[in-house]
Amino acid sequence: MTEEYIDKVKNENHLEYILGEYKVGRYAWGLENVEVLDQLISTKNWEYGHMKKYLIDKFQVLLLCLSSRNEGV
Repeated sequence: MTEEYIDKVKNENHLEYILGEYKVGRYAWGLENVEVLDQLISTKNWEYGHMKKYLIDKFQVLLLCLSSRNEGV
């Protein structure tokens, strides 16, 4: 990623930015024309142990962001 790409994501989709790990030199996929699948793909037997802390941390950041936005209301 470049500084310009990171700034674009930060300005155009702040939620995406705070939930991601946007740093210069990392890679990102730019998706266009995304289609919904007809059937869900089961993840029942997938191993998520290594992702648990990462996902919890990102969820906590999301909650903090949403609560700070509501304080001004």
